[in-house]
Order: sequence, then C-alpha cells, then structure tokens
Amino acid sequence: MNDLRAEHERTSFEMEQQNSDKQEQMQNRYESQKKQNVKQFKEEVKLKDDKIKDLELATSVLKTKKGIQCVITNSRHCSFGYDQRIELFGNKGMIISDNKRELETVIYSGNSTNIKSPLMHFFIERYSEAYKIQLNDLAKLCRTNINPSASFEDGRRSLILAETAIKSLRSRKFEKVLL
Repeated sequence: MNDLRAEHERTSFEMEQQNSDKQEQMQNRYESQKKQNVKQFKEEVKLKDDKIKDLELATSVLKTKKGIQCVITNSRHCSFGYDQRIELFGNKGMIISDNKRELETVIYSGNSTNIKSPLMHFFIERYSEAYKIQLNDLAKLCRTNINPSASFEDGRRSLILAETAIKSLRSRKFEKVLL
C-alpha cells in the first residue's frame, strides 16, 4: 500500500513538473513572439510611408432593410498578430468565432492571466482546411458536373459590395448597395 502511495505521489509530482515546464515554455514562446511582432510592426510602419497607396484602416458599416447592422473593420497592422474574428450579438445572446491559434491552451498563473499562444499569421496556415475543401469541391465539380458551393452570383455580389465601399469612401457618404 505504501509503495502504491509513493508511486502515486512520484507520478503526480512528475506530472506537475511537466505541466510547469510546458507553461514556462509557452510563456517564453509568447514573449519571444510578442517581441518579434513589435519588431515586425516597426519595420512595416517604416515601409509604409508613401510607397503603399492604400488605406491603413477602414471601417465598413452595412445596414439591412430590417435595420440589422454589420460592422467590418480592416487594418494593415495589428500589434498582436493577424487579427480576424467574427462577433454576432443581439438581445438573445452572442456568438464569437475567434482568431485561430496553433495551440488553444490558455495559461492562468499568479503572475498573469489568459496567456495564449500567438495568432497564426499567414492565410495558408489559417485557411489550409478551407483551401482543401475548395480544391475538393473543384475536383468533384469536374468529375460529376455538380454545382459549386460558391456560385458566380456569390462572386458578383461580393464585387458589388467592394465597389460600393470604394464609392462611399470617395463620396464620404453612406451609399445604397444595389444587389
């Protein structure tokens, strides 16, 4: 019985040590990534100057016929990595599709709370599954002659939204979207 208790205590101690080591590794990785992001941000801002003829920050507000609003904010720079999330909220609740991370583990300790791994930076990392689905959809379309999941009309409508946003920017007024 004492042997079992001693083995249990030793195993528990080893597991705690491993968890502590993993937390420390994650904290170090987080700090390193944070420094790298700050350096990258400073370099990108230096490059910005007059070389890029585009907006640094843009906000689009869409309002439906029923009065529902959709706010889209785009920014060339984000201090904590490539930020892309969707939040939907109303009087019955809220849904959030948050940024993708390599690891979804969160650390809470006496020194800090809510430490997360860095955001995935590039489209290929973030959307590899979506690209696979698109390629599979294309292959299925070629083999079986079925309708694609995204239609020509979907593409046309997204172009209309983009063109209307540009028109609104130039006129400095809200513009009606004609779909």
